[in-house]
Order: sequence, then C-alpha cells, then structure tokens
Amino acid sequence: ELHSMSMDGGVMQMRKLDLIEVKVGQEIKLAPGGNHLMLIGPKRSFKAGDQIEVALNLCEDKQQLVQFTVRESAP
Repeated sequence: ELHSMSMDGGVMQMRKLDLIEVKVGQEIKLAPGGNHLMLIGPKRSFKAGDQIEVALNLCEDKQQLVQFTVRESAP
C-alpha cells in the first residue's frame, strides 16, 4: 500500500493513498516520515541487504516489477 505521513496538531498521522500521480519528467521520492510504500503481509521475513521484487500497478492496467534493497530501519 502507498501511505502518506504528516503532522496534524502535534500528532503524526498516516493515511493510505489510492495513487501517487507522477507527471512526465517528474521524480517522486518515497521515504520514511513522508510518502512511503508499506508491504502488507509479506510471505517471508526480510533482513538488511536482502533484495526483494515488488510489482507496482500502474495506470492503464500496466504492471512494472521493481527491485528494492532492504535497509535497517531508522531509530
């Protein structure tokens, strides 16, 4: 799932996003504390250094496979 995080009255709020619009030539960064990708119910555990493949559902019923490297979470 895609999520956004923001401060609201001194409280961090996380909300599910239905989509993130990326215009031609635009770059979007996903990062802790902002817009991010959350894996729900992964089929296995991950450790730092693992390579995982994720299928992203794009507009027009297209799908793109991307690879991520698992990193230690921020303290």
